[in-house]
Amino acid sequence: MRILAVTNIWPAPDAPHWGRFIEQQIKALRQMGLELDVLYVNRRVEGMRAYATLPTILRKAVDRFRPHLLHVMYGAIMARIVTHVVRDRPIMVTFHGSDLLGQPFERPLRRFFAAGGVLASRQAAGQCDGIVVVAGHLIDKLPKKIPRPQIRVIPCGIDLDLFTPLDQDRCRQQLGWAQGSFHVIFQATGDPVKRPELALAAIDRLRDQGVNVELHFLRGVEYEQVPVWL
Repeated sequence: MRILAVTNIWPAPDAPHWGRFIEQQIKALRQMGLELDVLYVNRRVEGMRAYATLPTILRKAVDRFRPHLLHVMYGAIMARIVTHVVRDRPIMVTFHGSDLLGQPFERPLRRFFAAGGVLASRQAAGQCDGIVVVAGHLIDKLPKKIPRPQIRVIPCGIDLDLFTPLDQDRCRQQLGWAQGSFHVIFQATGDPVKRPELALAAIDRLRDQGVNVELHFLRGVEYEQVPVWL
């Protein structure tokens, strides 16, 4: 089976963590024997202009690769364009969160554009052939008319060859963390929706109660080092 994966997040030399999980999913699907080609919509560099050229680029990619299936690996405007342009073969869309929930903690203008993205996601969901959501609560944000059997809840996977149990004391020593402290890891992506201020408040509460605790923000860490942190 040939699958054309369409995504707007993908690692780059100056942003190696940007869309690393998408890259890992593509790698896993290829290891399963599926033939995949990736159409990268470079929103990070080009901004919204990337979507203006997407219909033309998409048609060329479909004509060249002739996929049996298109997999749009994020919702919002990108998914809406793909489901509008391609009508002659099956399309599935994976929704990851903000594409259905919006960005309620952002600045007003950003919230406005995010709301437009949510509307586009719902329109795309109504036109595609299959839907994946990475968490169960996202189902409630999809249009009610979509048949439940058309939806699958599939969380992002884990590379169990890399993420294996390691010696805790040795890892703490490698990272320079105190052996006698309780350590809390918070994934700080820079997105306000993650609410880092709540993590800081929780740590302050623990310290007020006499707990010897350290907070570590997981950001800018090499992928291969994440198991050591965990």
